[in-house]
Amino acid sequence: MQTIQLISLRHSAFYTPYLITFVAGFLKQQGLNAVYRCVSNVDELESALRSGEAHVAQSAVGVSMRQIAVADKNPHSLPTLLHFAQINQRDGFFIATASKVTSLATGFNWKQLEGKRIIADHLFQPMATLKYVLHQQGVDVNSIEFIDIGNAAQSVQAFLNGEAEYLHLQGPYPQQLAADGKASIVAAVGEPLGNIAYSSLCATKDWLTSPMASAFMKAYKAALHYVEKTSAVILAQQLTEQFGNITLETLAETIESYKALGSWTTNACISEDAFQCANRVFLLSGDISSAIEYKQVVSQQLCKEE
Repeated sequence: MQTIQLISLRHSAFYTPYLITFVAGFLKQQGLNAVYRCVSNVDELESALRSGEAHVAQSAVGVSMRQIAVADKNPHSLPTLLHFAQINQRDGFFIATASKVTSLATGFNWKQLEGKRIIADHLFQPMATLKYVLHQQGVDVNSIEFIDIGNAAQSVQAFLNGEAEYLHLQGPYPQQLAADGKASIVAAVGEPLGNIAYSSLCATKDWLTSPMASAFMKAYKAALHYVEKTSAVILAQQLTEQFGNITLETLAETIESYKALGSWTTNACISEDAFQCANRVFLLSGDISSAIEYKQVVSQQLCKEE
């Protein structure tokens, strides 16, 4: 059996279809034994792919879009990778508050964030989409204090210490806080934003023409259909070992939240409409100064294979 090396920038239930590809045995059905690990930054991710140390990576088209945007000043920044399949077509971050007064069910108003402190993920994409939604909702973004604490665990601890009124994180961390009675989830950034080319799988151009790439894509497509038809509870049971500090119930609730949000689809292709939404978000944030062309970043070669 051939070994395929999989890497990821983040580890979250948000990437359930990617994780299920190897956890549920779909890669083994294609003769591939998966080794999975997380890397600390984009440079490490791209170096691993270019050197052949890794074959497939979870990243985002936004990373490549921003590289193209700065290429005039630094030609070496031009992306050498292509994004060949989508993982998520929605932003996967939630807004939580320590207050138990408001919740999604009671009609959160985004203007409630004005004048408040929010511990927010400062990676450029989640920050850009958060501010885009705030702009959409007519919120005075300049009145909000965005606090950068660090990783998810550090952010959660700072929130529990009372360093901000709101918390902006991917699942399952806000869901675990809610289950523990320490927070209420008041909003999902992906709901007002709609479909966007968010998280995706990328690889080198050469690898995309390999038999391994075709085998991986067959497994990934099978995983997408499996996630679509399988209950959140069963998916959580299969993924529980990947999230040792999260209860099974919370993991299932998180997966169900992403299903309800419409994060995942059985179509592996990154749509041009979703890509154009990313263009609008990054133009507003200033991460790009002009629209990026779809074909500069995305390959549909594998996703359209039968």
